[in-house]
Amino acid sequence: MRRQFAFLAMGIVAAAGFFAQAATARAGGLVGVLDPATGTFRVLPQVAPAGAPVANPNISGTFVVNYSATNVSKVPTTAKLFCSLQVEIIDSSPAGGVDVFAYSSPATVTASTVTCTVKVPYLVSVSPTSIVVLSNSVSPASVGATSNTLVNQLVEIGSFTIPANGTTTTKNFSTSI
Repeated sequence: MRRQFAFLAMGIVAAAGFFAQAATARAGGLVGVLDPATGTFRVLPQVAPAGAPVANPNISGTFVVNYSATNVSKVPTTAKLFCSLQVEIIDSSPAGGVDVFAYSSPATVTASTVTCTVKVPYLVSVSPTSIVVLSNSVSPASVGATSNTLVNQLVEIGSFTIPANGTTTTKNFSTSI
């Protein structure tokens, strides 16, 4: 009888701890599972409470970067260069996540400048307060025995809050190459 009472008491204490933990989680903590073998904590997916703000299901637009570089390296006018634009959209909602888009276009190389325009259309389901990071690069079309142009430049253009739905955002970027 005493054993049964001891097991019942242990069960009540364990249940009280579980409910206290659940109440703490509802008050702003994370609900998850601790793996005792590895010591890692895995967060469990949660359902947003009623009335909580929901991420905008469709934010679309286009990013356009006009790239202009002074040709101080004397890249030959016959060089086949490409400009690439990488767009990272970092979701600021509790779900989180990152959407990455990358597009390229050929560059025009003259004795004095290297120019190109890259357009990146996007359609994402993220919070309207999500962050966008733009990175631009210029690189040769191919590197090998047939190409001696070893130009490669990667520049982070900047970061900002995602524009309103349907917006075309244009950034002009100037540098030297």
